[in-house]
Amino acid sequence: MNSFFNNPKNERDAFFSGQQQKSTFFETKQVDGVYQTAGESMGLAAFYSRIYQIVAMGVGLSAVISLMTLYFFPENIRAMLLNPAVLIGLCIAEFILVFVLSAKSLKDAPSSLPLFFLYSALNGVTLSVIISFYAPGLVTAAFFISMAMFIVLSLYGRFTKRDLSGVGKACMAGLFGLIVLGIVSIFIPFGNGLALLLSAGMILIFSGLIAYDNSMIKKYYEAVNGQVTQGMAIQSALQLYLNFINIFIYLLRLLSILSED
Repeated sequence: MNSFFNNPKNERDAFFSGQQQKSTFFETKQVDGVYQTAGESMGLAAFYSRIYQIVAMGVGLSAVISLMTLYFFPENIRAMLLNPAVLIGLCIAEFILVFVLSAKSLKDAPSSLPLFFLYSALNGVTLSVIISFYAPGLVTAAFFISMAMFIVLSLYGRFTKRDLSGVGKACMAGLFGLIVLGIVSIFIPFGNGLALLLSAGMILIFSGLIAYDNSMIKKYYEAVNGQVTQGMAIQSALQLYLNFINIFIYLLRLLSILSED
């Protein structure tokens, strides 16, 4: 559903290429039908702070929408479970929206931030279906463990002197491999053993991507000499948001399997 939406590296590199001029962060103009935002020279710490603020608002919105759907609209969840076409439709809408959001942020369009929040809200609805299968205590534990992992890995990626390019490539290769394994498991069930392996593998991969994406933010910032834009922040926030959500989902599955043993 939302496990496979990480953007290719070349798309990220294309996003951060080009000359930009100093201006305010939210100032936009339309040239030949394409929105452009002049860059703002700001400190690296302030840029990271802005990205994390967007991620926090996205995760918070998803959590609120998910809990509201779960507790105030349980009949809607039952309807989605009884009619898989509705849930499939939501997943397709998410898939389309995340690519539209990526394209808009690449162009630095003013609609990027509202689209990010729309995606976060829609994702909250689909997450409510997922967490409805688990005990509240398990969901709470998975959320706070995911949050702690995200903070630690983000700090590591932010401050490490190591080049994490190899980690990023390895994680993407592993992600595609586990995606194939997950698809196969739909048609050929392998039991809890494979589910445990798949969940642990996904957690490891998205943990690596959190560290990698944070290190790339620093590299991109340096590449444009601090001339950053709103679209840069939203694109980076989207990557980190997706990483967090996927760690939460697979950690929830892992804890559930372990609690059954």
